[in-house]
Amino acid sequence: PFYNAVPDNLKWPMVVLATLAAIIASQAMISGLFSLLTQAYAARFVPKILVLHTNPDHVGQVYIPEVNWALCVACLVICVIFKTSA
Repeated sequence: PFYNAVPDNLKWPMVVLATLAAIIASQAMISGLFSLLTQAYAARFVPKILVLHTNPDHVGQVYIPEVNWALCVACLVICVIFKTSA
């Protein structure tokens, strides 16, 4: 496992770094998927979906409830399938 390769005095900094990396990666995935689906909807490649603009001043800030729930279900399924990170 990843943490066995790290010296004992650096385990907690690596836990913090890994947590921050996971947060950044998840935000990038969410933003990218929302952007991709918004563009696909505008080009009529996907059926009608609810796209909520969260900020009237910034067109790129959108929220798509169906995508959010699909990501939640996918995350839970992956957690159940893998069960452990080892």
